[in-house]
Amino acid sequence: MEGNARTWFTPKQRAELWERWKRGQCVADIARALERRNKSGVYRVLAVNGGIAPPPRSQAYLNKIALRLNQRPRKTLGFETPAACRAAWRSASPKL
Repeated sequence: MEGNARTWFTPKQRAELWERWKRGQCVADIARALERRNKSGVYRVLAVNGGIAPPPRSQAYLNKIALRLNQRPRKTLGFETPAACRAAWRSASPKL
């Protein structure tokens, strides 16, 4: 069904969407400016974030979060950290 293909917003379009929203434009005007057939896609982006633009994320910030998560013990791993499990797996696996 060709009519149901979902089109996503590019990062540039998202930035423009949030900038227009901050300036007080209505959802219909934003959708028209972004050349969207209807306003539901614009509304979905706004609703997910509660109408507040998400803060920009840097790779350093994401690496910090990943490190923090990988250092937490997990019940499914026998209260070991994922890093400790990977190290044990590497030492137990035969060298090829």
